[in-house]
Amino acid sequence: MVNFKNFCENITEEEYRAIERPSYSFFKELDDKGPSVIRDGIDFKMSAGLTLGSIVDNLITQEDYDPLEEYHITNIAPDLSGSTHHSKLLKYVYDNEIKDPSEDILKEACTKLGFKKNPSLTDSKFEAQLNMVKGMLNGKKYLNQREYELAMQMAETLQSLEYTKDIFNDGFDLEAVNQAIILFTLKGLPVKSMLDRVLVDHNKKIIYPYDLKTGAFYDFMQNFWKYKYYLQGGMYTAAVYYIIENHPEFKDYTVEPFRFVYISRERPDLPLVYEMPKKFIEYGLTGWTTIGGRKYKGILELVEDYKWYLENDEYDLTKEIVENKGLIEIKTPIV
Repeated sequence: MVNFKNFCENITEEEYRAIERPSYSFFKELDDKGPSVIRDGIDFKMSAGLTLGSIVDNLITQEDYDPLEEYHITNIAPDLSGSTHHSKLLKYVYDNEIKDPSEDILKEACTKLGFKKNPSLTDSKFEAQLNMVKGMLNGKKYLNQREYELAMQMAETLQSLEYTKDIFNDGFDLEAVNQAIILFTLKGLPVKSMLDRVLVDHNKKIIYPYDLKTGAFYDFMQNFWKYKYYLQGGMYTAAVYYIIENHPEFKDYTVEPFRFVYISRERPDLPLVYEMPKKFIEYGLTGWTTIGGRKYKGILELVEDYKWYLENDEYDLTKEIVENKGLIEIKTPIV
């Protein structure tokens, strides 16, 4: 029997991220910030939310995954707010990536920060936070006890609740592919995608693509629009169709509408499944204009924009500004 997994890339997540091809997240940033992201890159820093999501994802997709083998559990967190002398000093060490800050280096930092009176460098709370910052700079990963417990609860809920258990528990009837990495092209541009989970019913010849999302609030649609998940839904669906169209083994298969499985800190007991209608997936690819005249770009237009910026060596002004010579038409609203 043919397996969908055989047509995905057999590489690690780290290897995937190292591949220099645009992804959904890149196109989202290009849409938000303009062509400067091509020149400057995307400043990626792991947040508490991203850490939680990564752990939950690993727990339900990797049978032997143990967060305690990757993270050090702690009940403290370094104060990098800059609101006190100690926090300013910690932030200075962190921002300047000083992996082994000696007492002399810390005193020199106090001078550079303009302190009239240096804070105590032997304060127990400061020392604990400084050791944590040093650990972070030297590659250690830390996890709050509450975050660890929350991740375990979310993973257990996703695998046991009626609405989602069939998605995340492998059975004999469906092929399940975790982190389905697909390298493909859009309008001639090499791109990449990594779907959290793909289920394939080979008997009925149906493919079900999913992406797992975690968030702070129960309202998923707030994040859907903020992070432009419609671009992801369109691009990841295109990735699945790329396999179908380029491998005759799947020529008779159909693809179900893209679905997001969402679980939040507010309701870790209630994950829900959000499905993009096929027409909306099409909009995620082609873009659309609202009745009020607001334009939303789709992945395909962003691909064309990206190619235009490279061809014209333009990384400061948007394509629209250059082509219209600085003249922007204000759309007439429909009453």
